[in-house]
Amino acid sequence: MWWSYLKRSEEYLKTCESGGRVGLVELYEDFGDVREDDFKKWWSQDGRGMRLFSEPHTLSTMSIVTPDEVGDEDETVVFVRVPLTLPKKFLVDRFSELIGKHHQGKRGRQYARESKAKYRFRGQPNLQGLKTALAVYDYKVRNPSAKLWEIGGVLTPYKSELEECRKRKAVPSYDLKRKIEATVSRYLRKAKISIESTNVGMFP
Repeated sequence: MWWSYLKRSEEYLKTCESGGRVGLVELYEDFGDVREDDFKKWWSQDGRGMRLFSEPHTLSTMSIVTPDEVGDEDETVVFVRVPLTLPKKFLVDRFSELIGKHHQGKRGRQYARESKAKYRFRGQPNLQGLKTALAVYDYKVRNPSAKLWEIGGVLTPYKSELEECRKRKAVPSYDLKRKIEATVSRYLRKAKISIESTNVGMFP
């Protein structure tokens, strides 16, 4: 979805046209030219998808640190490497006293689930909502003179009602129009904000 929204950014498309020489140059160095429709090709080229969106490697379990690593040859002491990105309870159950002093996590928060990828989604993206907003935005771009209530035809809740009006050659009621206009306006606003956010490496 990030790629799809970035493709709608006029500012970024101008950067693509310049071959990444002007405009959003730093963003172009990561995302490259998005003007083609082959997402798989874009994602796999030079490992771009994994490089931009994968989580960095982190220590996944506790392990013994060798004496050479810490410069201590005392055989009565064992040093343990503790990955503080794991859930606090998991660590406390095994070394409660030690981990209780060093773990920096906040109560109820699991650091293992926090993204450290170069490009991260803000919050928990609503994929269906993003798809719907993009469909509404694209319809408006293709049909700039269309009235807001007419765009409601791409929205599932209103599609059947508008289709029924069309069959009866009737004009939708005032209340229905107002309801559709409010919904379409909301989706258009969200789509535009998300598209603008991609220009600064943020999504949605």
